[in-house]
Amino acid sequence: MRLGIVTSHPIQYQVPLFRALAAQVDLTVYFAHKATGTNQAEAGFDNSFDWDTDLTSGFRHVFLENVSKRPSITRFSGCDTPSIGEIIARGNMDAVTVYGWHFKSYFQAARACRNLGVPVMVRTDSHLMAPRSFLKRAARAMVHPILLRQFDLFLPTGTRSAQYLHRYGVPESRVHSVPYCIDTDTFGSVAKQGEAARERLRAQFGVAAHEAAILFVGKFVKLKEIPTLIEAVATLANAGMSLRLVLVGSGPLAGELVRFAEGRRLPVTFAGFVNQSRMPEVYAAADVVVLPSSSETWGLVVNEAFASGVPAIVSNQVGCGPDVILDGLTGTIVPVGDVRALAKAIEYWVHGSTKPCDEVVQGALREMTMRYSPASSAAAFVAAAERAVAIGREGMH
Repeated sequence: MRLGIVTSHPIQYQVPLFRALAAQVDLTVYFAHKATGTNQAEAGFDNSFDWDTDLTSGFRHVFLENVSKRPSITRFSGCDTPSIGEIIARGNMDAVTVYGWHFKSYFQAARACRNLGVPVMVRTDSHLMAPRSFLKRAARAMVHPILLRQFDLFLPTGTRSAQYLHRYGVPESRVHSVPYCIDTDTFGSVAKQGEAARERLRAQFGVAAHEAAILFVGKFVKLKEIPTLIEAVATLANAGMSLRLVLVGSGPLAGELVRFAEGRRLPVTFAGFVNQSRMPEVYAAADVVVLPSSSETWGLVVNEAFASGVPAIVSNQVGCGPDVILDGLTGTIVPVGDVRALAKAIEYWVHGSTKPCDEVVQGALREMTMRYSPASSAAAFVAAAERAVAIGREGMH
């Protein structure tokens, strides 16, 4: 099968799937933009950087000519690649996938596919819980059913993104879930190095031998609800629990969060931005990962935590919750903004007497990691592509 994928730019979370797909099909990935360090800062990291891992090897790829007057990965018109139609035609593709509908390039690719009679699939992690005004919701209710007709098959990442598609009129027969994945082998490798390595890594983040390490990874933006996490840690610290909150990331709220934590003299380490190659070390040092966001399409930090043998606490607004959190086994779901519930969940995973033994928890985490591995995701993707081709053939008769 000749499969094309159109995406905005090289993204660390997409690469493991692309490499797994390239082993099964004749794959070409089309990047609409070469993202710069400045582009990453604009996307919410608040500082300019380049990823320190290889994001383009292991699969055939092409960088398209981006004719946008203001190339960007945060604006619809920031990816404008009119040559994609001619390129798809030359590639003689059996099916093409676009990674959403938030860039002009994706509609250019979809339009070209329809003109060429090539089935077009769309990958999405959108869900219905994102905070939007009444006017925006009303506009989407009118526009989305029309917009989504551009695509033949839909590849949601999980339960909540499938619900999103159904709300806007996509029939079940056109929905084929493809699980999110990460580089599970890499994230699991450091965790297997043993307790001595773990203690060394914990010391790098200021975690004492008697302290539990509570980890947050992400952008320092309002939607992440980091103050709720800091308050929960304060509640437990004031009750005498030995723990340390490690905040890994950067963003516009960094200064405010530092003042918030220091003003309460809390056991919090601000580790700053950590590039991709060191992230397995970060997870290996943790006892539990917390993602308290008020809106999160999926939350791939949870996948990373599981692959590292670490359970996760997430808010009920985090997209992956219904699919990967087995309550009390792989993690816990808590109401967003509920400091008391979050503190109780942290206490359970750190010192809970009713928590399953480590062997049971690790078994559950390994099983979930396999379910969301690159191999599983690629298998589902190929099955979806075969289904899209069949739908295309049915439409021709």
